[in-house]
Order: sequence, then C-alpha cells, then structure tokens
Amino acid sequence: MINRSTIDKIMQAASIEEVVGDFVQLKRAGANFRGLSPFTAEKTPSFYVVPSKGIFKDFSSGKGGNAVAFLMEHEKISYPEALRWLAKRYNIEIEEDRNYDKEAEDAAKSLRESLFVVNEYAAKYFHEYLQSDAGSTIGLAYFKERGFSTKTMETFSLGFAPENRTEFTETALKNGYKKEFLTQLGLTVERDNGTFYDRFAGRVMFPIHNLSGRVIAFGGRVLKKDEKTAKYLNSPESELYHKSSVLYGLFQAKSSIVKSDVCYLVEGYTDVISLHQAGFTQAVASAGTSLTEEQARLIRRFTKNVTVLYDGDAAGIRASMRGIDILLQQGLDVRVLLLPDGEDPDSLAKKDPNRLETCLKEEVKDFISFKTDVLLVDAGQDPLKKAEVLKELARTIALIDDPMRRSVLHLETAKQMGADERIFLSEINKNRLEKAVPNREDRDLIPTPTDAFPTPTTPIVGVGDQKFPHELYLLRLLVHFPDALIDEYTLAQRAVMELEGYEFEDTQAASLFTHIASEVLAERPVTQELLVQIPDPSISSLVVDLLTQEWQISDNWAKSFEIEIKSPKENIAKDFESVMDRIKLKTILGWIKEIDEEIKAAEQNESELQEKLIAKKMFLEQIQEITRKYGTSIYR
Repeated sequence: MINRSTIDKIMQAASIEEVVGDFVQLKRAGANFRGLSPFTAEKTPSFYVVPSKGIFKDFSSGKGGNAVAFLMEHEKISYPEALRWLAKRYNIEIEEDRNYDKEAEDAAKSLRESLFVVNEYAAKYFHEYLQSDAGSTIGLAYFKERGFSTKTMETFSLGFAPENRTEFTETALKNGYKKEFLTQLGLTVERDNGTFYDRFAGRVMFPIHNLSGRVIAFGGRVLKKDEKTAKYLNSPESELYHKSSVLYGLFQAKSSIVKSDVCYLVEGYTDVISLHQAGFTQAVASAGTSLTEEQARLIRRFTKNVTVLYDGDAAGIRASMRGIDILLQQGLDVRVLLLPDGEDPDSLAKKDPNRLETCLKEEVKDFISFKTDVLLVDAGQDPLKKAEVLKELARTIALIDDPMRRSVLHLETAKQMGADERIFLSEINKNRLEKAVPNREDRDLIPTPTDAFPTPTTPIVGVGDQKFPHELYLLRLLVHFPDALIDEYTLAQRAVMELEGYEFEDTQAASLFTHIASEVLAERPVTQELLVQIPDPSISSLVVDLLTQEWQISDNWAKSFEIEIKSPKENIAKDFESVMDRIKLKTILGWIKEIDEEIKAAEQNESELQEKLIAKKMFLEQIQEITRKYGTSIYR
C-alpha cells in the first residue's frame, strides 16, 4: 500500500489542468479552462477545470473532483492505480508501507486490471521476440524493409509473434498468466477438445493503446502469401477493446494534435507509423472499421480540424464518404488531401516528406468541395444525375450544426453547381427537419409559427441602464431562480455555459454575472443571500433592485376570468430561451451595422465588396433562423 507521505507528494505535484489536458483539449476561459466533456457526446463545451481549486466539473454528466477522481472515472481504474499513474507522470518514487501485503492487493485487482497486465506482458513478449534471432529473420527484416527505425519500433511497441502455433501461449502459462485471460483477450484460441493455439502466430504485431498508453488490443499482419489467410487480423472485442471507439496511434499523436490543432486521418497502421517517423505526428487511423461517431467524438476532444488523406483510389474514396459525413455531424471541420497518383500516406511519407508537407499546406480542399468534384465526375452532363448530386450534397451540408458554416457552404456549393440558392437551401432545410423529426407524420404536425416574438412574462421596471434591458432581464431570472432546472442543468449553470465569451454592455450587469459565474465554476450553490451580501455596494444594490421588481397577478383576477396563470418559475425555460435569443439578435444586429459600414468603404473593390456581402448574408441567415420560430421578421 502506498504510504501517506508519498500520497501527499503526489497530490502536491499533480496539476489538474495538466492531468486533464492529457485527455481533453482545454481552452482558457478567464482564470479557468474549458473543454468538451470526455464522458458524454456533447457538442457545446460544459466541462470546466478550475486550477485555483484543483478540481474539474463536468456539467454535462454531473461528474467532478480532483485529478485522482478524474483518472479513476476516465480510465476506469482504482484509487491506488490512479495514484501510481500520477506518480509515474511526475517522476515520484513510490514508497510502500512496511505492512504492505502484495498478495492481498493482487487478489483485490479487478478483472479489467488483470486483462491489462496480460496484454502488457504480450506486448513486451512480442517486442522482445522481434529482437531475437528467430524474430529478426522475418519480423525485424519486414519492419526494416518498410523503413522503420529502431526508435519508431520502440515508440509503437512493434513486435513479432512466433511461428510455432503454441509457443506464445505455452510461455505465458509457464509465467503464471491464466488461460482464461489469454482467451478473453483473443491472444489464445481454445478448441472444443481443450487444446489451444496462438491467434497471431507468425504475424508482425501492432499493439493498440488507449489514451493513457495501456495496451488494449493487437493488430497482426501475416507475411506469407496465403489466399486462405486474412492479411490483417485484429483482437476480438473484449472488456478492454471496443474497436468502434478506438483510433490507432491516438496515444502517440494526442499532444501533437493539440499543439498543431489538426488531426491527420489515414487508413492503416503503417500509414500512421510512416507519417509519425517523417514528422507528421498528428496522424491516426480507424484501422479495420468504418469511421464511427465514437471515433469522431474522440478526435473532437483534441481538435475541431481533421484532414483526411486519400490515396486516389476512386472506389475507396466513394465508399468512405458516408463515414466522413459523421465527422461533419460531430461539428468537425473536415478537409481532404488527394495524394498524387500511385502514392499512399506510407509511401509518400518515406519517399518525399517535403512534397507531402507541401501538399498538406497547399492542396487540401474543404470536404464539401472535394465531394462535389468527385460526384460531378460521375454525373457528367446528365441533368438528372446532377440533381441527385445536389440532393446528396444538401444531405451532407444539413449535417452541419453551425449556421454560419452551413450558410457559407450552401452559397459556395450552389454557385459551383449552378443551382438556385433558394431551392438548394430548401433541400438543406428539408434534410435538417428530417434529421430532427425522423417520423414524417410527426413532421406534418409541426405548425407554421404565427405567434409574435415573445415578451418576457415579467418585465423589469426602473432597474439599471434601460439601453440593455435583455441583459438585466437575464440577471433578474438568475437572481430569482438560480437553481431552477432546465434540461438537467440549473439556470445558473446554463447561463454560464451559453454566455461563454459574451461581453456584457452594462458594467454593473457584467460585475454581477462574474460573481455568479465564479460560484458556478467553483461548484458552490448560487443563492439570493449570497448575492445580496456581495461586498461591492453598487452590485448588491442592483441585486436588491432586481429582487424587488417582481409583481404578481391577483388570484381573484385569475379566478374571475377562469384563466390558468403560470407562475414566473413555471415559465423559466421559455423566458430563458426568449431572452437568450434577444441577446443573440442584438449581437448579430451589431455585427451587421459594422459590416454595413465596411460595405460602404469597399464599394470600389469588387472582390472585397463581394466578401462583405456574403458575410452579411450569413448574418441575415442567422437572424432568420432565430426569428423563424417566432413567426416574425425584424430585418429584411
């Protein structure tokens, strides 16, 4: 058992932002950090790290705690294992208690940890066998022929499995590793009669690591030509390995991905390894499976930018396009590099890394433009096929949630295809509706909006600077109902999440919101008593003004007219949505005012003028998207 003084050293050395940053891309938000939840499939960041408190808080899942708690939850490991992980991370020597009982600890290890131990033994065994006389003749010779250096082989723990069909399993059993674990991991295959054989016999081995660097599975490539034998063989699904949620090379690439803010997505193990060796250390591969939502979310933790490298095989490109749509759906910015004829990432990285670097800088295309080019080749001049291409492109663009990106792609694609912008936009919106409401009968029941733009249920009278009523109304809601729940979040949490980056125009409102945000990020409850007691008298006075503006409808009035009157708290979700929409509209209208001035200044520059007009059109699209649900128009 780890002694108390060692635990204290570990806890003092562990930096919460560094530990979490090994797994999640964090961006500074004032004195704190923010990122996407590693525990849920969210697209809007609600995961916070507070260095001053040494804690993280995930509003999406409700999880929170210190560095040890994060590792235990993320890596599914025990408290002692998390401490050992941190000790290794910060080069702290572990001292055991004198009464430490290793047998008791070993007996208490979970099945999961036992499987990790077996996999790590296997990876070490295959890597050492690669260096032996028997392994170097075939396995090492193959890797050297591929141009892999000794350092590269160590970085990726490459290995070779003995050709003897039972040698690995027999050696593992002699060393005390249980056959039940070997078979669960797929390293050993047991026949019905009780005999066994090595799954990967005679193959070069590619260990697959999780984000913390532990081996969870293997890929093996056969070197002998045999039509009856699969060229590549992967470990089966296990307690440790779910192929749909793993990317090969991500453990080795994650730091470079965060630093460069881009991920290079390729197809196979050797593509990843060759790219890393050539200096393109942001490369990962889906390796043996079509791209999945889980893999896309995994990339999204570290960057929003993905460049997919294609080797020019037309059939392969078309087959993988639908998979890459998943990246767009997860909010990623996808670009494509079509490599020169006859080249793949592996060959070009080894043959001419300078040319590959030039291609990545100068020849990448936006995925939609690339997809348009590929589909148009098939369509030729056939107008009906071009119509199908438009429908396919509309389906892809509809996957993008960001309205600004969607608007730009809508305009550019319509122009490239020579299509009517309005008709193309209608097709995009049709796809978005189908995505949101899959059942057609339900879609037919959606009414056309007719209500006027809603007014908050409770007005503010005589509070603050009335040039900024929406900001003050938002704060009124926060002061009265900070703990009201909206979609499993408190109102205070929702406001802090949605107003990230927003600058209040009212100075007092800005100060009050800063106080509320600091309490939320520190995971403390926001209460009226707390806000009233803020030391700054101008802010506490504003709080009192907001609290005393509430008015009530007479119960007798409601009874006289037999109308059900909802309390302000019952209307909280509607009011919050309304005031947030008003804040967004005010912000966008401000941008439009600025761009109108820029349009006037650019009248003599045709290209710059066109750029400004497109930008204004995008802003108007956003306004229409907000106001459409209220059945009104505020800007034409």
